[in-house]
Amino acid sequence: MGRKKKKIVNDPLDIVYEANSILPIDYEPYLQSIKGCESPMYWAPYFLILIDIATRKIVYVSPSVQNVLGYTQEELTNIDLSQLFSKYHPDTLATQESLFRTLVDFFEDINIRLRPKYLFSYNIRIKHKRNHYVHLLLHNRCIKYDPSGRPRLIFVTCFDMTPYTSNNEQVLTIYKITENNTRKVYSYTFYSEYEKGILTRKEVEVWNYIQKGLTGKEIAEALNISVHTVNTHRKKIYKKLKAVGLQG
Repeated sequence: MGRKKKKIVNDPLDIVYEANSILPIDYEPYLQSIKGCESPMYWAPYFLILIDIATRKIVYVSPSVQNVLGYTQEELTNIDLSQLFSKYHPDTLATQESLFRTLVDFFEDINIRLRPKYLFSYNIRIKHKRNHYVHLLLHNRCIKYDPSGRPRLIFVTCFDMTPYTSNNEQVLTIYKITENNTRKVYSYTFYSEYEKGILTRKEVEVWNYIQKGLTGKEIAEALNISVHTVNTHRKKIYKKLKAVGLQG
């Protein structure tokens, strides 16, 4: 038998939650709470999402998503998160794994009982149903953790920031919620190598697969290019990154 082909999955959430067995959850109490948060008084067009990190499913999305992204509530409810990631702008997806890794490192140093007191915010670019990109600001709060402290249910409020920004970088901000106010405790800006002008967009695609540990042949199959082309890109990437001090 031939060598089993390696499955290529561009899922940055693997570093957050990768479980062999997943306990079922009664979503209804959480859904009722979230639906009570819908309000016409927000300062920008928005929609709400409830995500089950373990099952990689969108459990709920508010009907107002159609005003922002053009998709109906039915089109996005219960879809796999990989389908959602496929709509991300390539530059957003290029920095998403680093952003999630930063979140994991941050919350690992916090007692499990205190983690619900924090919320985190970051921005993404995602494709509208009519194929243009929308800038969203995501306010995220984990409303259920599993017994080991891993996030299970994430409640997200997504604001349409397209009229207010054209920035391509991702800014992660973490806040701590207290009885009297909400205080910023962490902030970091993530730039893709393409956004910094270091690599071409095709080199960024190759580099993302290199970082995931794929071989030259696997990268060639994923991008539908020759192994020779992959190796050429690899040499140029290492040379460019070394020139700016990003590779030893």
